[in-house]
Amino acid sequence: MQLAQVLTRTVVVYLGSRFCVGTAMMLLRAAIAWHVFDLTRSAFHLGLIGLVQFVPAFALTLVAGALADTFDRRRIMMTAQTLTLAAGLALAIATVRGTVTLGLLYAIVVAAAVATAFDSPARMAFLPSLVPRLAFPRVATIASTNQALAFATGPAIGGLLIADLGIAAAYGAYVVLIAVALVLLALLP
Repeated sequence: MQLAQVLTRTVVVYLGSRFCVGTAMMLLRAAIAWHVFDLTRSAFHLGLIGLVQFVPAFALTLVAGALADTFDRRRIMMTAQTLTLAAGLALAIATVRGTVTLGLLYAIVVAAAVATAFDSPARMAFLPSLVPRLAFPRVATIASTNQALAFATGPAIGGLLIADLGIAAAYGAYVVLIAVALVLLALLP
């Protein structure tokens, strides 16, 4: 199949949503790591972020996969992204107000990890339903490249925003990226 045949409007919208979510999540991880270290100057607290991310993901993996196989995947993704949008808004507001605490940062990490635990299997299982079987291998490769690009873009954008405009700008960009991802998800069949 030709690339133009594979990259239908639906696939492009899906890839746009996936890119926004991947970029946003990596931006958030980098920004929170910077913020935790800025607040604590502690390598221990920085390392604790990984544990706080891992526990919910590990605990929810099987449940989230079963839900993705049972329920409307788009609705699962939208619910997960709505949770991350609310968490991002709370963090951005607290940052602007100067009321961010270490506990709040860890709570946001937990919320993002829970959302990702549900979003990831639903998002991966959703792609095959968008394309014909013959096009799937090519679209899967494009989606993987799209995700890798998002994972590199997020921290870069976060670092530039923090350096130039401050941490609140990074959290604001996160909120915008998640909002765009939600709009794109709403456009999918």
